[in-house]
Amino acid sequence: MARSGAHNHNNLPKARAKEADRRASTRWLNTLLSNASRLRAVIRRHPRPSAAVGVMLVAGLVSLAVLQTGSSPAPYHPAARSRQYADYTACLLTDESGVSGPAAAAVWSGMQQASTKTTEQVSYLAVQGDQSLANAETYFNTLAGRGCDIILAAGPLPTQAATARSAAYPKITVLTYPNAGSSAGTETTTDVEASLTKAFSAAG
Repeated sequence: MARSGAHNHNNLPKARAKEADRRASTRWLNTLLSNASRLRAVIRRHPRPSAAVGVMLVAGLVSLAVLQTGSSPAPYHPAARSRQYADYTACLLTDESGVSGPAAAAVWSGMQQASTKTTEQVSYLAVQGDQSLANAETYFNTLAGRGCDIILAAGPLPTQAATARSAAYPKITVLTYPNAGSSAGTETTTDVEASLTKAFSAAG
């Protein structure tokens, strides 16, 4: 019996809290009903919607939401938007090493930095298989067919392919970097970034 009495004594705060919640809910309900009565009276006097009607309707809806949830409405946090890219694209043609190769690394880095500063998209395509001019030209044609607005060629083989095929695509801007990554090359990430940013700005 002692344990039962102690258990009931510990439950007294919970019972009082429930009673307080019930009374609060009753007050909210009375407020809602009162607002509803006032709203009906205003509607009878003003058949057409008015600002007063709108205010009272919003108040009633808020009261109902609070009554149902037992707390204030949660704050609205709009979802973060993903980055929106423009349709203008720049594509890099590399040898079989891809963007990890010394010839394309600096060029690709500059392309990424230019894309970060603008809304343009950048991508790359590596020549796979036979590292011949004929095969490299087919990869250049692939980039042109994808709708690339600018095609950059990094390294000797991609540059040769771009030079050979650029006349067939007069609407595409072709930038070649034959010595990128070599000790004799003067092209740097900054140079590529500046060239692309200028081209992107002109296109936009």
